[in-house]
Amino acid sequence: FTQLSENDYIIDAKMPIDEFKELLGIENIILKDEEDYDTLGGYVFALLGTIPPVGKNFVRHNIAFEIYKAKRNRLIKLKVSKITKQDEDNITNDQRNGQT
Repeated sequence: FTQLSENDYIIDAKMPIDEFKELLGIENIILKDEEDYDTLGGYVFALLGTIPPVGKNFVRHNIAFEIYKAKRNRLIKLKVSKITKQDEDNITNDQRNGQT
């Protein structure tokens, strides 16, 4: 992964989900259908049910996800940002629900 700032990262979609959770300090959070995937890309696919286009963004567990690089049939990299209290007011309900 590449750390862009204190709370912002570019992460390979192949990163193991446990390593991702540790990196962001969310080890105690149980993600949707967590037993069904091993990687960050698998989590995004399980959550959205599709390979989203580049630029798609959504928010889960106070973490903003943006599809940074993808091919037609797989995710390659994601931009991931831990949301601070300051950031919360700027997030739309559509982003929280993965509708952007």
